[in-house]
Parts: sequence; C-alpha cells; structure tokens
Amino acid sequence: MKETIDKSARKILIISQVLKVIMIITFTLLLLGMIMINYHRGNDGYIPLPEHAPVTTEQAGSKFGITVLTENGLNVKAFDVLLVNLAGRMAFCFAALVILRRLLKRIVKSYTPFEPANVRSIRQLAWLVLLSDILPEAVGWILARLSGVTAAFQLNIIFLFMGLVFLCVAEIFRYGCYLQQEADETL
Repeated sequence: MKETIDKSARKILIISQVLKVIMIITFTLLLLGMIMINYHRGNDGYIPLPEHAPVTTEQAGSKFGITVLTENGLNVKAFDVLLVNLAGRMAFCFAALVILRRLLKRIVKSYTPFEPANVRSIRQLAWLVLLSDILPEAVGWILARLSGVTAAFQLNIIFLFMGLVFLCVAEIFRYGCYLQQEADETL
C-alpha cells in the first residue's frame, strides 16, 4: 500500500512540476504578446486585418465578454484587457498548483491525509477556485471600463460550485482529523 501511494504521488508531483513549467512559459508568451501587439498598433489603437483575414469579426465573437475584433481590425486595448484577464487566471492556477504540490508532499511524508495542515491547504484551494473566476473577471471589467472597451461581467458558475465542493471536502477532512485524533488517543 505504501509503495502504491509513493508511486502515484511521485507521478502526480512530476506532472504538476511539468504543468508549472508550461504555465511559466505561457505566462511569458502572454507578456511578450502584449508587448508586440502594442508595438504594432496604429495611431487609432487598432491593428488592421488583412484583406483575406482567416477570421472575420462575425466568427470571432467575444472572449470572456470582451470584443477583440471589430470592423476596424484588432482592438489593441481590448486585447490587452483580455491578456490581463488570462494572466490573472493563470496566476490563480499557478498558486493552486503550488498548494496542491505542498499538500501531496505532506500526505506522502506522513502517510495520512488527516492533518490540520492538509485541511488548511484544501481550504486555500477552495478559496483560490472561488476567487479564480471572480477577481480576474472584475479586474478585466474595470480595466475595460477605464480604457473605453466594451466588456461584460460574466461569472462561470462551475468555478463557484467547485469552490464550494472544496470547502465541503475541507470540512470532511477536518472531521477526519478529529476522528484520527480520537482514535490515536484511544489506543
């Protein structure tokens, strides 16, 4: 049983490390994209689309409630707001990966998930998931309003539901800690 937990945990830790590296690279590319887009914009704040653009304004729609493509071309301000929104979401994912790695290391080290530190980590994950949709969306909406970009404030109910589920799991683990302590004191 111990060996199975060790092997599974090692695999998960390796996968989470790879995901962290991928997220750092993606975050760096987002920042470079923001710099390059701002460098190539015209005086009107747009990058004109080529005559035979692969994506039309009707096909593009809006991402996270922010309309990026218009008849004038790519709206650089809207694109910047979109990139800031994505960077904020990635920061929350990165923080969740760090907490998850710490949680897994503790479980592997102690061979029991029922410790107060693990309950705190699960609660932290719950709050990160709850806020991972609300805060980037709010910041993006505020930045859009300040820069004159049309944006909608859209919340994803799935993140709110997942955060509440994590809070319930944290309470289950808290009760498990209590039962573990009772069992240890009985023996």
